Amino acid sequence: MPTDRPRPSRPERGADRVMDFLHLQRWLDDGGADIHHLETPPPVMWSPVTLSARLAAERALRALPRRPGGIAAAARVALSDVIARVERRQLTQRAATAQLRDITARLHQHRLVEQSRRRPREWQLLRGATLDAHRRLRHA
Repeated sequence: MPTDRPRPSRPERGADRVMDFLHLQRWLDDGGADIHHLETPPPVMWSPVTLSARLAAERALRALPRRPGGIAAAARVALSDVIARVERRQLTQRAATAQLRDITARLHQHRLVEQSRRRPREWQLLRGATLDAHRRLRHA
């Protein structure tokens, strides 16, 4: 038979709990090492989702033609900035994943634009075929 007993109230420590969680997460990322005793902190353990987003962004960047002042250069700077901020633990991996996916989407859009610029349009193909046929008829 259940008894109704009031639970002891727990003090709400929302901000303290979040900070405790972040410290615990950093400690786990560092392999349990105490950062204050190390000269250089150990590298960040990238989550599989964030690492996948990083690799997709790098592949999309490599697929673009290299131009010093174009979209590829700006994306390269943004990508290296996100990676550096994660490595310095200034950016959470969730936020980094969102930024990396945004960079990847912009690069894919730019790649589609570049491909459409290089391909001849259908009317150009028809015009060329029509001119060739007209020339053949003239010389025949």
